[in-house]
Amino acid sequence: MPQDRADNGQFIAQNELEASMSREELLKMTSTLLKKMHARCTAQRFRAKNDDNTWLAMVRAYSQCASVQAAMLKDDYLDEILRRLDEVESRQAAKK
Repeated sequence: MPQDRADNGQFIAQNELEASMSREELLKMTSTLLKKMHARCTAQRFRAKNDDNTWLAMVRAYSQCASVQAAMLKDDYLDEILRRLDEVESRQAAKK
């Protein structure tokens, strides 16, 4: 089991400052949340819980944060592609 997961597969938040999250890590976290929501919504009988409003507020906050993180990862990826393209174009110009 990866270090960021408990034995039951649940994500364990890390409080240490580390490198930014990868797209794969963000996908795993989002998948965990979606699976939990799907299981709850598709159970044979749905019963509201006292803490549903709090949980849904946390899900909304997570969703916003995940969207920002995904956009930043996409921007980083695009920056890397542009940097590599510039290098290729520089090499092509040097050959002429």
